Amino acid sequence: IEVSGSNFAPDAVVSFGPGTTTVVESITLTLIKVNVSVASDAVTTNSRDVRVTNTDGGSGVDVDAVSITPAPLITAVSPSSMRPDTTNSAVTITGTGFASETSEADPPVTTFPTLIIPGVTANVTAVSADGTSMTATVTLPANATQGARTVRVINPDKGESIKSGAFAVVYPAPTAVKAVAGDGRVTISWAAVSGAGITGYVVKTALASGAAVKETTTSGTSGVVTGLTNGTAYSSGWLPRAQAARANCRRRSLPRRSLRPS
Repeated sequence: IEVSGSNFAPDAVVSFGPGTTTVVESITLTLIKVNVSVASDAVTTNSRDVRVTNTDGGSGVDVDAVSITPAPLITAVSPSSMRPDTTNSAVTITGTGFASETSEADPPVTTFPTLIIPGVTANVTAVSADGTSMTATVTLPANATQGARTVRVINPDKGESIKSGAFAVVYPAPTAVKAVAGDGRVTISWAAVSGAGITGYVVKTALASGAAVKETTTSGTSGVVTGLTNGTAYSSGWLPRAQAARANCRRRSLPRRSLRPS
């Protein structure tokens, strides 16, 4: 923060009131550059006085010069997951304390909070008047690695919030699924899914009632499910399998195909 005035001593002290600490970066007779830290439990008010005190006891006060506002708090991100190779897709971040700043320039320039999601390009485009939501566009590269991401919001005044696991990159389900019935078995094939870290696929087979029967993995785009009973209806689901990410995959909705061995 820059504090301007006159007759500042080389070792002047700047105060922003209780709950704040200051470190002076530089001082001239007319300008002080100071770094200000605000404690998490500092009382937020609409305005605070700024006081500069020289070592000889002389001081000056700028009344109601600054305000301390609550730090932002992320509650949720919607949608909370997207697939790789997504471009300029909209997300909404809800919470409290989101803020933008508009300059007095002509024309005025609005500065929005910074949204940081690792491996994702994100740009905030709007903040609600009450600070409880903001919208952003996100772009995910085609080789985005599957998994949960930490979401970080930094207001223009440097107040910030971090929420672990608030957003995730998920692989799309396989498509072009085909099933060919055989003697006590079914041969299943599908189109490959692109994505960094995919090591294969999980094939899950269940009775029509939903009871699980088989689960097998394969590194290719086809698999044979054996040990089935001829004439019995089954259903199967397919999903990508990735290193250190299998648990996340299991929670996704799977494409299903009704099967009946010959």
